[in-house]
Amino acid sequence: MASISLEVDPRIRWRPSRPGTVARLGVLGLALVIALWLPHVLIEPTIYMKAMAFGVIALSMNVLIGYAGQVSLGHQAFVGVGAFTVGYLLDRMAIPWIPAMVMAVVLGSLISLGLGAVALRVRGLYFALVTIAYGLFVERTVFNITAITGGGGGMPAPRPSFAQGSVAYAYLLLFLLIVAWLVDWRLTATKGGRAIQALRDDERVAASWGIDVRAHKLLAFSISGGMAALGGAMFASIEQIVSPLTFGFGLGLTFVLMTVIGGVGSRPGVVTGGFVFAVLPALLSAGHEAWGVGELTCATAPPRMVQLLLGLAIMGVVAEKVVHAYRHGGTAAKVGGSLAMVIALGLGGRIGLGGFFGWFCLWAGIDALWEPLIAAALLILTLIEYPGGIAEQFGPVYRWLSFKRFRSSEVPSPATSGEGSVHAGS
Repeated sequence: MASISLEVDPRIRWRPSRPGTVARLGVLGLALVIALWLPHVLIEPTIYMKAMAFGVIALSMNVLIGYAGQVSLGHQAFVGVGAFTVGYLLDRMAIPWIPAMVMAVVLGSLISLGLGAVALRVRGLYFALVTIAYGLFVERTVFNITAITGGGGGMPAPRPSFAQGSVAYAYLLLFLLIVAWLVDWRLTATKGGRAIQALRDDERVAASWGIDVRAHKLLAFSISGGMAALGGAMFASIEQIVSPLTFGFGLGLTFVLMTVIGGVGSRPGVVTGGFVFAVLPALLSAGHEAWGVGELTCATAPPRMVQLLLGLAIMGVVAEKVVHAYRHGGTAAKVGGSLAMVIALGLGGRIGLGGFFGWFCLWAGIDALWEPLIAAALLILTLIEYPGGIAEQFGPVYRWLSFKRFRSSEVPSPATSGEGSVHAGS
């Protein structure tokens, strides 16, 4: 009996085959075509524009939370600074749009350095409280200075002369999102970006590796503030007027939620989370207006079928968890699983069968006001079942589109890590 050991050289980098490369490029090309096609077919292109702006803001939040490990609950202040700066420069000083955007980004970076200096002394819960105080201070004082922000009347923020139309401005925001994505991608590929990511795990360990903790923490805040200001400047010209009432604490909390639910530390995850929170209110309102206004029963087939699928999904998800509890849990888990099954069957059956037989229409009661409740439910689901958020659920797809090996686990296999060996007997 002979044994042949085939050691895998860890220096060999895995690359997709030619068909795999073509498939990935095809999917990415299709996604780009859809992105360019959507502004032409949407009744409200502002939804698309808001999604692009939220994508950039999500990337800025990810620099703080996902890379540097700092939770900011006052991020709406940096977004507002970018929005009002570009509005003031465009309307009051008649500065061209591109220089105004650059100046807004620079100002956002400089102001964020002040908050970064505070972060050098406090961390964790205390830093979160400082960011709340900072956000409230800017919201209640700076944003209410009429000479700067226009006060209650708001500040005009005209679009650039080369992108006055809705479709043209939507394409411009898509381009800026791609630029922000590339900047973030290059940041994580540099020595400074990797040093920032090391701060998230343990600052003392990072310092023992020779990383300048103070300098890299300030760098993270500067980059995050600049990207947030860019997102605010993009957001300002969507409606071409920016109001202080927009940048409240609720908006800052939305930024944190979309980052956590998207997947902290994951670039595609947080951008997807930004898209979800930008589109969710519009989808709820559209469904309510098209399917539920003034009706206690769903009169047409599409809302009935969607409601049926929603009810079946609720029952299916809970049933899977109950089966797992019965197989691997103790007595308490089995009792809790039984109660969950009863509730799920009642709720899912009420929703699904009610829509199918026309007993009641779920969409008659759900509108944009349900957004906080849905966001809270998504947060609970993320924290309990999917700590990695959307990025954990769609991680294999993201990896595949990144020209990496498609696998459901992030644990490296022997073929890709160089560990282990392959034996063949004869």
